[in-house]
Amino acid sequence: MKRTYRLISIFLLFTIIFYTTQGYGESLKLKKAKVTGVIDGCTIKVTIDGKHDTVRLIGVDSSGIIKINESHGKKALEFTKSKLLKKTVYLEVVSRDRSGRLLAYVWLSPPSWKDDNGRDKEIRSKMFNAILILNGFAKPLFSINLKYQVHFKGYQEEAKGKKLGVWKENKKK
Repeated sequence: MKRTYRLISIFLLFTIIFYTTQGYGESLKLKKAKVTGVIDGCTIKVTIDGKHDTVRLIGVDSSGIIKINESHGKKALEFTKSKLLKKTVYLEVVSRDRSGRLLAYVWLSPPSWKDDNGRDKEIRSKMFNAILILNGFAKPLFSINLKYQVHFKGYQEEAKGKKLGVWKENKKK
């Protein structure tokens, strides 16, 4: 009986690892885009190959921060504008939502990891979705695409521990 539970546990562990790390060993398919507008902390307007589109940063939620504290929502908007407006970014597109927006991870520059080493350093310095969480301007949202879930959860705990952004005034949350 113990052996059965152990085998099931090992299977589940490998399944979780596979689904949370899928795609790391392969090169990412990125679309180069120019940011033409910022709607809120986690929604931007872009031009890709001369065509206009709207991008929702996947895996993050700054609207929940607005509900907690409206001034933090404004800070998230201003932070996103300061970092992305009129800049070239690289989109790791996952899909489209019901509103037709692209759901994507937004990279400030393409990551260059060749293996698992250096992955975290590049995510935290080059992926804007992660940068929002690290600075306390967004919370992780895990309902869609779990690729970077482990990183995002850790980044939120880091921001909480440093009392950054929304965590500065909302220590109990």
